[in-house]
Amino acid sequence: MPHVLLAAYAGTICGVESNAMQFYPKASSEFLKVHPGLYQRRDSVLDLGTLTGPGFGYAGVEPLA
Repeated sequence: MPHVLLAAYAGTICGVESNAMQFYPKASSEFLKVHPGLYQRRDSVLDLGTLTGPGFGYAGVEPLA
């Protein structure tokens, strides 16, 4: 998520690679619940609507045991 936020706010970054969920599905499962738009590309665009407020978007995500 930090790389997606950086790309959203830095005008010089034109895109990010967002395929980590393919390689680490268990680690991504809690993030999917909180930020589903980051895992559903529509016309090659991610929905960043749930990434609001301060921080890196980890609020509301339960840590893996």
